[in-house]
Amino acid sequence: MDKRDNLVIWNAVEKTDPDYTKAYTGPGGFVATSINAEYIIKKATEQFGPVGLGWGWEIIEERYDTGAPLKPKTDDVNMDLEVRAIVHTCKIKLWYIYPGEEKAYIEQYGHTPHVYQNRYGFQTELEAPKKSLTDAIKKALSMLGFAGDVYLGEYDDVNYLEELKREFEVEKADDQDAERERQAAEFREWYAKQKEMLSNAISLNELEQLFKIAVRMLARRNENNKIRELTVIKDEKKTQLSNGEKQQELISNV
Repeated sequence: MDKRDNLVIWNAVEKTDPDYTKAYTGPGGFVATSINAEYIIKKATEQFGPVGLGWGWEIIEERYDTGAPLKPKTDDVNMDLEVRAIVHTCKIKLWYIYPGEEKAYIEQYGHTPHVYQNRYGFQTELEAPKKSLTDAIKKALSMLGFAGDVYLGEYDDVNYLEELKREFEVEKADDQDAERERQAAEFREWYAKQKEMLSNAISLNELEQLFKIAVRMLARRNENNKIRELTVIKDEKKTQLSNGEKQQELISNV
């Protein structure tokens, strides 16, 4: 593959349809975005072909690792009983065939709690091997760029997420032209509101915050002309507010 095409797969698969994601809270309370595994497999199939022909995987290692001891939370359980956490680990070698290239490989691990504890007590995950395999497949494909926007933290940007939703709405619409026009009208209304809010800002801090939010959205859409227009409005309003503050300071010192 030519060096100029090093990101050709990544660019084709990095955007993730928000309809196939959901937020979840992991161990320790951290919040992350979970991606539907079947959706990722479908995207890989679109890119490489059916599983087993254009891409696939081989399990090269599987094990259960014993972890820290778990303590019962009630007196109903024998306190002398030692229960330890167990994690299932699966290592795979994922392969794929890129047009014009030889078969390529990626090795990656997947993990799933097998024996663990939650607010209901000790639990055993019966489908740990299946979940670990799914985890390993998703992680391996992520190294090619699948769901790259999620793993790069783009989903933490509200503006990016809103723009992405609009993009997929057009893709799924029965009448894509009508959907584009609806979104264009919505954008014109939003932009007019941004100009109005900048013009009516009552403090320099409010002005700067409004400007940053608007520019971030416009930059996502490559609306450079509108960014320049808002910059003029912002600078004029900044001068007006600064002069007003100076006058107020003079009056206070009299």
